[in-house]
Amino acid sequence: MVPVAVGRHAVVVARVLLVLALVVVVVGSVVPSEDVPGAGRVSDKVMHLLGYAVLGALAAASLQPRRPVLAGLLLLGFGLALELVQRQLGYRSFEWADLASDALGIALGVLLVLVVDALLRRRA
Repeated sequence: MVPVAVGRHAVVVARVLLVLALVVVVVGSVVPSEDVPGAGRVSDKVMHLLGYAVLGALAAASLQPRRPVLAGLLLLGFGLALELVQRQLGYRSFEWADLASDALGIALGVLLVLVVDALLRRRA
C-alpha cells in the first residue's frame, strides 16, 4: 500500500526489500543465537520488535490495494512458523514473548505506513 503520490515503482522496490528482509529474518532466526550480530548487547525482544516493524512496513507498502490487516496477519503467521521451527532446533526455543514482540513490531510498522500514506494523500 504505497501512497498514490509515490507510484508503482515504489511498490516493486518495497517488494524486493521485503523479500530480502524476510531472508535476513529467517537466517537470524535459525542460526545459533551467539552467531546473530548484536546478540547479547541488544535484547532479543527488541531485535524481534525492530525486525518485524521493518517487515510490517514493507509488507504494508507492498500490498495493493490497501490490505494492512492481511499484511499483519501473514507476518504474524510467518513469525509463528519461525518460532515453531526454532522449537525443533536443539539450540533455539519457542517463546511466546518473541511472538508478542513480533506482533507489536508488525503493528508499529503497518501503522507507520498508514500514517505516512495519510500524510502524503493530504498533501496531494
